[in-house]
Amino acid sequence: MANARPARIRHASIYLKGRKIAECHSSNLDVNSGDERMFGDEGYIGHTDGASTNDASFDCVIPVAGMETDVEGALERKEYVDLASGIVNGKIRKVTGRFVKCSYKSDAKTGSLDGSFNFEGGKATRV
Repeated sequence: MANARPARIRHASIYLKGRKIAECHSSNLDVNSGDERMFGDEGYIGHTDGASTNDASFDCVIPVAGMETDVEGALERKEYVDLASGIVNGKIRKVTGRFVKCSYKSDAKTGSLDGSFNFEGGKATRV
């Protein structure tokens, strides 16, 4: 086998108006076809062609130094952001959408504050 270059794994990044505002750690991404099962008199007859969507959740969002915009602020202002994640066939997946939920959990005993962030968007493009 030829000298294969190892793949580099990067964190998902969030962009607002073309500027990177944060990196996400511990993320989950769901790609949905939007298709639905169709049934007739004889039972299952096929699937509809639905609209593709992407849903993502993050346990940790690290703001980029010097940025005044944060994920919770983008959610409250209902701003569309771009989520760049994963490399598919040498290209980065980009999804435009909104953050729809931020949740925080704290424990005074351990001094911890954990957050989770939910994102919903349309069909991904490759850039």
